[in-house]
Order: sequence, then C-alpha cells, then structure tokens
Amino acid sequence: MSWKMSGVKVTAVFFSCFVFCLVSLNAKSADEYALYFTRHADKVESSGRDPGLTATGSSRAEMLADFLADKQLAAIYSSSYKRTQQTAQPAASRLDIPITPYHPAKLSDLASLIMMKKENALIVGHSNTTPDMVHLVGGEAKEIAEHEYGDLFVVTVSDGSRRTVHLMIQPAME
Repeated sequence: MSWKMSGVKVTAVFFSCFVFCLVSLNAKSADEYALYFTRHADKVESSGRDPGLTATGSSRAEMLADFLADKQLAAIYSSSYKRTQQTAQPAASRLDIPITPYHPAKLSDLASLIMMKKENALIVGHSNTTPDMVHLVGGEAKEIAEHEYGDLFVVTVSDGSRRTVHLMIQPAME
C-alpha cells in the first residue's frame, strides 16, 4: 500500500513538474520576438521627392511578402513615402495587417514602441534610417549605400539578448 501511495505522489510530482515546464516554455516564447528591418525596394530614378518602385522593386516587395508569410507578424511600420508604403503593401495585404506610419525623424520613438510591444514586426525605412533603427533596438547592421536594395536585418529578441541575422531579398534577373 505504501508503494502505491509513493507512486501516486511521484506521479503527482511529475505532473506538477510537467505543467510547470509547459508554463515556463510558454512564458519564455512570449518574450521572444523578431523584428524585420528593410530599406524600401528599388525606386524609380527621378528628380521627384517621392518616387514609386520599379518593376524590380515591386518584385522584391512581393518576395519580401513571401518570406514573411509564415513569420506571424503582428505589426507593419513604414514611413509615409510612396516607395516604403509600396514595399510594405504586399505583406500587409497578404497578412491583413494595416501599415502604421512613422516619422523618419522620430526613430527613437518607434524603437521604444516596438520594444515595448514585444511582437513580431516589419519595419520599412530608408538607406539612412534602417541601420539606425536596427542599432536602436540593440541589433547590428551595416551601412546601406544609396544604390543597394534587398538587405533584410532580422533582430531576434529573447530574454533581453539580441541576435541579428542579415539576409538578402533578391529577385531573379530580368
């Protein structure tokens, strides 16, 4: 009889540990999120201040949306320029997420917001703002030259630490 009682106690202790582990794993994963930073896709060369995307740029934006399709994004942020909006739009349409505009001169406000929310997000910016944003959230990014497109910096935040992966979104050559 005492063996059964001890077996019941062991089972109860095992079950309690199992439940605790499940709760701990869920709590840990809730504090892990990924931030996807990219510069707008290829823009039309013009003298205008707000050009749209080229055909290659539109293709790159679609490829970005394909890549992000299974990343469980909760938010998409973009400056109000046509080229950044057009880069974010395919992902926003596919995932049914509105594009939240931000002001490129207020990057620290945006960084504070996305770090407070702790959710997967896409942030579309410019050659001069994207590396700055990555650095503001504690990630690492190279400078982006005016003629470079396709850089995607993924900053994974987990238990207060940051890990950055640099990817390239490259459409097929036409």
